[in-house]
Amino acid sequence: MGTKIGLKILAISIVLVMVVSSAVVYGYNTADVEKGTGDGAAPREGTTIIEEEAGISVYINVSDEINLTKAKEVYRTTEHETENYTIGAVALPGYPEAEDVHVYVHKEGWIVAYYLNDEPVAKIINWFEYQRPHPRDITHTKLKDAVVKMCDGVGATLNWSYKKYYDFRAPNANKMMFVTGAQRVGYERSSTFKIKLPGDLLVCERSWSHFAANSSNSSSMSIDENTINSFGPCRDGEVTKYGTLTQTQLKPEVFHTVRLEHDEGNWTTGESFSAIALLYRTGTSDNIELEECESLWSIYTAYPKGLINDTTPPVITNVTATHITNNSATIQWDTDEIANSLVKYGKASGIYTKITWNPLFVKNHPIELTGLLPGTCYYFVVNSADQSGNLAESSEFYFNTTGELNVFDTDAPANPYPSIAGTHNGTITPNKKIEVSMLYTYPCTGTGGHTEYARIWNSTLNVTAKWEGYTEDWHNISFDEPFMLIANKEYNYTIRTGSYPQIHHRATLSTANGWINCTEFLDANGREYTDGIPAIRLWA
Repeated sequence: MGTKIGLKILAISIVLVMVVSSAVVYGYNTADVEKGTGDGAAPREGTTIIEEEAGISVYINVSDEINLTKAKEVYRTTEHETENYTIGAVALPGYPEAEDVHVYVHKEGWIVAYYLNDEPVAKIINWFEYQRPHPRDITHTKLKDAVVKMCDGVGATLNWSYKKYYDFRAPNANKMMFVTGAQRVGYERSSTFKIKLPGDLLVCERSWSHFAANSSNSSSMSIDENTINSFGPCRDGEVTKYGTLTQTQLKPEVFHTVRLEHDEGNWTTGESFSAIALLYRTGTSDNIELEECESLWSIYTAYPKGLINDTTPPVITNVTATHITNNSATIQWDTDEIANSLVKYGKASGIYTKITWNPLFVKNHPIELTGLLPGTCYYFVVNSADQSGNLAESSEFYFNTTGELNVFDTDAPANPYPSIAGTHNGTITPNKKIEVSMLYTYPCTGTGGHTEYARIWNSTLNVTAKWEGYTEDWHNISFDEPFMLIANKEYNYTIRTGSYPQIHHRATLSTANGWINCTEFLDANGREYTDGIPAIRLWA
């Protein structure tokens, strides 16, 4: 579309200064960045409110139309309503109004129960259900109770196996875990469990809950002897408290002791429970170590793609290449919504042989590319997909790494025609030491020109490379082992090409890094020549 534009990036200490230059090291191939396209149907009505105010939630579709008039009868208070959806607070048996669960109901069958985004995950624990005789059921949450109550009220059939949990504050979390401890009359006055988080675990929230029922003495909860919460006797009732923990209070790579304890005195009735709730992203190591806990529950979380019904891709802007060195560069861009990050790049325009990506959902996208070659032009596009899977891709950009690429390169001839596949034999004499692991073949424009077989040898070296078909970076083939071309040493070559490779129609050719000669070229039709040098690059 537009002309190529280049910017030269000069790094001074840690300051990047960008100036217009005729020596292109960064640019793009079209005038504008592609923005996400598509019809972009509006999200489901009312879900914007959920995304703005909800924290931890559970959602389900009952696969039947819901009568919203009946739904409103279940609420203690109605908060929002239209002809298509309603939101209100659902009271739970035995709990005060502060424990009410917000419930969204859409007439198309969607039900979402949630607490607000300033409330901890641990608030969902239903200790009343946990008090029941063994087996203890930590999976019976207040959110689940609110959904059941709503389904009973509207007469909907509930298939609980279809429910999913999700925390709208933590788009990068995909799992939550609850670990509990307990203390009862007739046992020791204190009980403990231990927990250790792996060092590379991405923890989005750490929270706690402390519950006591019909207790004749005060109860306290501590972590590593530091009191988290305490309250006095509750002989004729129950009390629950919860809150969040800092990374310091539950830091990784250390076993932490979570203790429940009753004061000295005549403890005759009651029981108390404690819980640690974790919201996190599974990774290379999500092995959370536990000792002596009473119960454990972990469950994967998932973004409610079907509920939100978003079909609009992210908008990509501000694509740049910065911190360019002889072997690395950082690609950066922005999106108008949280999305993942992917860079496709390669050494030829439109041919992207490598990918680097980050699955985390962010609005600012820095991706570092490493292992690049010096003095090389790289072409790239960036991609971002939002939580609903809507994908956007930018136009093509390019940048040049700094330094000089140490290669043996014939470059492309001014006129590669006529072009024909065949077997080239000759010699190479480099004028400097060159490390080699691959051979690149210059193809004629719009063709599949390539090398099918290559051998380079002399009295001390014998290496070969074979083509593996039109897969990935098929213009390059790799030798069976890396090797070094020594300055002023002569090497023999045999190169068998396919399709339409570029050819230097001459017997000898002087390059920046030495000489290459043709002793024989036998084309695919059996004709012999002494002036057919393959257009190649030997490099690492």
